[in-house]
Amino acid sequence: MKKGFAAVCLISSVFWIFSCAGQVSTDVKEKADLYFNLGNAYAELERFDDAVEAYASAWSLDSSFTAAGYNLVRVYIYLEKYDEAERLLKELMELDNRNLVLLETAGYLYHHKGDYDEALRYYNRVISADSINSNALFNTYLIYKNQEDFSAALNQLKLYIELNENDTGSLYELAGLYYSQDLPEEAVTQYKKYLEKEKSDEEKIAEVRGTLSQIYIELELYSEALETLNDLIDDENPDPVLLFNKAWTLLVGIEEYRDGLD
Repeated sequence: MKKGFAAVCLISSVFWIFSCAGQVSTDVKEKADLYFNLGNAYAELERFDDAVEAYASAWSLDSSFTAAGYNLVRVYIYLEKYDEAERLLKELMELDNRNLVLLETAGYLYHHKGDYDEALRYYNRVISADSINSNALFNTYLIYKNQEDFSAALNQLKLYIELNENDTGSLYELAGLYYSQDLPEEAVTQYKKYLEKEKSDEEKIAEVRGTLSQIYIELELYSEALETLNDLIDDENPDPVLLFNKAWTLLVGIEEYRDGLD
């Protein structure tokens, strides 16, 4: 599964992730730098095959140029060339097997490859060394959720939100996770937090409010359900599902039969 290119997280300037393993001549280094910068330019233009050639040229000229090797790994992953990415990443990790950037990238590689157990092994190594690593926490959440280990998924997502309390997408995830596990009260709390913080995504806001109205009905909180439904229903172009829920709320919950029948 490919994601937006922002997820590739390339290094855009020339520097070393860790100490260089050897020395190269000034001329060779300058040529490698040129290929590296060319690779960055191609990547920016989303010409990823050309970026691979440029980064590979930089890496072949200077095998201690870890920034070029790292960017090449990330583009390989983006292009789903997992075998090439794995071989090169192992070379980089032989130079420094405790480097957190490389460990996280290994988790990212195996995550995209679908080898979730191996991805967890690397992500958890990152978390052991850096307990506030947001990327590793959120990605372990996704894997545990995929594996239907909801207790572990919940734990990782809550840790992530503690560090990123204004991340409305994660609050939405947490509410949905609670609701899927038949914990509607907890889901309501998180959906309310989402609505307090999210002000721009009108479509998602409407979806959340609709879900809240349904949960209120399930919890027999009919006044809350009716208030939410009244705010949601467009009199000129009403949603039949919302109209039905309002009718149910009025007839069964509040016992206002005339309004419910209308």
